[in-house]
Amino acid sequence: MNEPNTLGRRIQEGRRTAGLSQEALGERLGVSRQAVSKWEADAAVPELENLIAMSRVFGVPVGVLLGVEEPGSLSERDMAAVEAVAARYEAARRMATGRQKLAALLGTGLLCVLLLAGAVSLWKRLGTMERHLDQLQFQVNSLPGRVYVQPPTAGGGESDSLLADHGSIITGFDPTAETVTLRVTAQPRERATGTTAQFTARLSDGRQLTVDGVLEGDLYTAEDWAVPMDREIQLSVSFTDGETIRTAPMETLDDCGPDCFQLKVEDCVWYSSWKSANPSQVWFKEVDLKLLGAENTAAAIAPTAVELCLYRNRETEPERVLPVREALELWERAGMVDMSFYSGYETSITLEKGDWVVAALRVTDNAGRTAWTYLGGARGTSDQEKPVEFLQYEAAVDWTPGAALPAD
Repeated sequence: MNEPNTLGRRIQEGRRTAGLSQEALGERLGVSRQAVSKWEADAAVPELENLIAMSRVFGVPVGVLLGVEEPGSLSERDMAAVEAVAARYEAARRMATGRQKLAALLGTGLLCVLLLAGAVSLWKRLGTMERHLDQLQFQVNSLPGRVYVQPPTAGGGESDSLLADHGSIITGFDPTAETVTLRVTAQPRERATGTTAQFTARLSDGRQLTVDGVLEGDLYTAEDWAVPMDREIQLSVSFTDGETIRTAPMETLDDCGPDCFQLKVEDCVWYSSWKSANPSQVWFKEVDLKLLGAENTAAAIAPTAVELCLYRNRETEPERVLPVREALELWERAGMVDMSFYSGYETSITLEKGDWVVAALRVTDNAGRTAWTYLGGARGTSDQEKPVEFLQYEAAVDWTPGAALPAD
């Protein structure tokens, strides 16, 4: 079965042709081994400066690496211009704060190169490369959650010499069944005719699951392998040749527990104040919010609703709901939320003596799950000078609608 000729596939082929391991390539580029593995799995897109560096290491033009040019279609002079523009593009993208500023910087750099090179076709090719990068980024953002785990460095033991290459990709997950779906591959250094392969996943509680590998060219592959979510999944492969069985360890997936497959509210504060009255009023305003995707599945899990809610006493439905639409817009653009609100998310609620209210952030994701983050509480008192008692917590509090005030 032919694999799609993606950017990650071309990076992998270039690395192998250059005789480099993922760790060695990472050292040449000044990035981590994990970054290279994610590029090769199309789980992340390298920045332009890294694409330029890889093209030099592999001895191919940037356009060929991106798949928008055939080998030999650009002269060395043209390629020098392309790399110069790409470098300016990268610098502009880092410095620009908006699309207009970025477009102006790009336009200035491109015009200078075009005047020097005198080639209208170069403009078209550069535009194609930029569109290709945008398309790649969009594809990565819309992929199911995937992570490629780098194989261990060769030389760790005799069993390592059995493998020429291996890897694993998380292709999906089921939050209800609490399983992850894997694609695992292994390539033996030597393979006799009739050799079979079996992959094993050992869980932290000692359970072992196996699946047969299917030979595809030089690789044994297992697709759509459902394995229980677990804090540690040790992978290995066994090759059987007649009566001889040889087993080689593969990577250990240590970030596949259920909590790794849900959105994470890293920080949220809803500032509040009170007005002295009878009954008293609590005012909520100025929100800070930081919302992150799961480490393994940032592209797969996304919020469908982010709302600030006020729940009175033990009510299961909120008395006030303020949709945080800017959070969804930020997520669409950046895959995360890190922002402060100084207006537009202000509301108040009246408290009688003995009444209390819980402020919570309600987040719903595209897997249909809803989670609440307790932001604080307030209680009406009989104190004339301070008719409202605030209950704020810096540490996470496990709270769901209908539960008592956490301080009770």
